[in-house]
Amino acid sequence: MKNHKTLSIIYSIVGIGVICLSGITGGFSGDLKFNYPGKVYKKEVKIGEEVIQYELKIYQPPISMPNHFYESEKEANLSEPEDVINALYSSLNRNKKWFLSLHTKMAAEWIIKGNKKSNGKYLEEFKKGKPYESPIKSGNYDKLLYRMDYKSDSFKRSIIFYVAYIDGDPVLEGIGFKKFIFKNSKWLVCAFNEGNSKIEQYFHHRPLEQLIGEK
Repeated sequence: MKNHKTLSIIYSIVGIGVICLSGITGGFSGDLKFNYPGKVYKKEVKIGEEVIQYELKIYQPPISMPNHFYESEKEANLSEPEDVINALYSSLNRNKKWFLSLHTKMAAEWIIKGNKKSNGKYLEEFKKGKPYESPIKSGNYDKLLYRMDYKSDSFKRSIIFYVAYIDGDPVLEGIGFKKFIFKNSKWLVCAFNEGNSKIEQYFHHRPLEQLIGEK
């Protein structure tokens, strides 16, 4: 459990959420189903000098991720941020190169730095070749609540708000979030301090009810 908590801290720093070292090691079918957003709100807000048009998608009911695993990088579909989450779970501790490729350069550098401090334990490929296991049975997954889509600095961006679970229990106080950016025809995970922090802080520090009610 100590390794789980330590890993959650370093992954929280780069903004990809909590992905456990020992929970996701086997195949499953029907345990987790992808439920697309039940409600979508299109809003506009002025943050500083920038007017942001955003789309808020609420997952109803919340989605438990990963909802499926990719056997290889070629099989992965990164057309949506949710697909990236599946790929993260599929590649962690199995394919270090693939796992890092799912992140922006800054986010990957944070992970590599943390990996060196752990003497290579964070990115160790000890699950390579082993079967996948149901996240529901292991209790290690993220429960997605809602997603914010907007455009800033000419890039499409997305923030997914979630609650992370390890061994069946939530491991963060309150709601965490993952940041994504669309580059080179695919979505990538961003570091927390990458991009316009004012926009992200605005979204992060306001309750869902207020985001829905913004004019």
